[in-house]
Amino acid sequence: GDHVVAIVNEKEGLVRINGNEWEWILQPEYDYISCPGSYFAVLKDGKWGIIDLSTAQYLFPPDDLKVYLTSGFLTCNGIGIYSKDDKYGVMNDSGDFTRTVFDEVGDEPEGRVRVRVGERWGFINQEGLFEEDEDLAYYFWEM
Repeated sequence: GDHVVAIVNEKEGLVRINGNEWEWILQPEYDYISCPGSYFAVLKDGKWGIIDLSTAQYLFPPDDLKVYLTSGFLTCNGIGIYSKDDKYGVMNDSGDFTRTVFDEVGDEPEGRVRVRVGERWGFINQEGLFEEDEDLAYYFWEM
């Protein structure tokens, strides 16, 4: 794309390139920046956060979040997974996200995203809540 991760004094930042011109989108103050997509994960002072590239603002500020990267990318097949306090949340490439309320996220990267709450497996509805009705599933793995 038109942006790359750049390293200055062992800190990573994000640069937008336009021909021979460039500008910082994010100053080099991060320990790690995932491969930039529409949303990407950053590690700062040992804490993970998620940033929306379109606004260069935090979707989730650096906190006790754990982000699950796939080959350096926040999302894989359109879905990103993160956790906090042993509960999981899900986001999609459109920036829709849930709170960290699920006990487990299914690992079948095809079709509807399955989640577990307690002993029950189900899906996530448009409001980001647990739903047993498969027809109301809102989060989908893209193939």
